[in-house]
Amino acid sequence: MVILLSACKNNPTQEIVKTGNPLIDALSEQIARSPNSDTLHAQRAAAFYKEGIYSEAIKDMAKAMAIDSMNPYYHHFL
Repeated sequence: MVILLSACKNNPTQEIVKTGNPLIDALSEQIARSPNSDTLHAQRAAAFYKEGIYSEAIKDMAKAMAIDSMNPYYHHFL
């Protein structure tokens, strides 16, 4: 999966690339609307992990931890 990010002055946009997994794609769309949601990143990390896409799972869980470093689940997941 590839997510491309670009920004033009104060108008950030995010292109969402479909993975073919309905859950991951739905979470990606929600994350595009709420990029600072630790819960959404953690949910997508779990979905990636279940699909065996470990590198993306780690990236998402690291993002969730950066947003909410006090959540013990995030630390345990990694």
